[in-house]
Amino acid sequence: MNISSTMPLDFSSYLLYTL
Repeated sequence: MNISSTMPLDFSSYLLYTL
């Protein structure tokens, strides 16, 4: 996954899913 390409919102969701 390209976090840089994804939007900040997606990044936040990804972090939440990781937790």
